[in-house]
Amino acid sequence: MSCGVSRGRTAARMVVGQYFRLPKTQEGHIMLRVEMQESNDALIFRLEGRFTREGAEHIRGLIAQCNRNSTGFIFDLTELLFIDNVGEEVLVFVKGLGAEFIAETSYALDACERLDLPLAHQTSEKRISGGSNGHGD
Repeated sequence: MSCGVSRGRTAARMVVGQYFRLPKTQEGHIMLRVEMQESNDALIFRLEGRFTREGAEHIRGLIAQCNRNSTGFIFDLTELLFIDNVGEEVLVFVKGLGAEFIAETSYALDACERLDLPLAHQTSEKRISGGSNGHGD
């Protein structure tokens, strides 16, 4: 799987990239869903489910391929239910590459605090579409 980051898109216009699901349990349930989106300045990964050994190692390999393009990385951890020690190692690895993180749940925020992961300064699409103007209206 190649990164395929192309230039020339505006930062506000996000193009849905690739979806992939890894791996399945013996019962066939999906453990990790990854959505990739590209913008001018970042490759955004939305992780959902359980970020464990096989899925984490796959993401590490994908990031190694994508890092050749000098693209920034943003990881949305909001929908993660569990992160094992290999998943934590991969998150620390991508932090070392300059990645930023989105965390809108207590579990994701706790993981970011424990691993000292920098939060992205930009609000996520979910928060923006929530309709609140920040003044209680």
